[in-house]
Amino acid sequence: SCVLGTTAFSSPGKHRFLLARHGQTTFNAEKRFQGSMDEEPVLTEKGRDQARELGLWLTSFCSTGKHVDRVFVSPLRRAQQTLKIAREVEGASIPASSTVLPELREIDLYEWEGRTQAEIRQ
Repeated sequence: SCVLGTTAFSSPGKHRFLLARHGQTTFNAEKRFQGSMDEEPVLTEKGRDQARELGLWLTSFCSTGKHVDRVFVSPLRRAQQTLKIAREVEGASIPASSTVLPELREIDLYEWEGRTQAEIRQ
């Protein structure tokens, strides 16, 4: 996941954390379990649109005088792609550098990875 997006926590004198999930992947669209697989799942056109929407949302967020100080991102390709596309949006105020946190990586789903929900039910 990219750490950006909708407000998850905020109170006076505290930090605000914005969290965003990666855009839709081919596996999401096919209702396949992804887990920590990183080879095949790539963003679909819908996922790329979602990433652009995140960039637009952040542009709007930052136009109110707020700003993003730091970005933490999963090492998985789908999160990296989402962040890259969001950064490319005109006016998106996302820091050029980000910290990759292995702790944000999706959990392993072992033998379920790459299989559809229907296959798992059988």
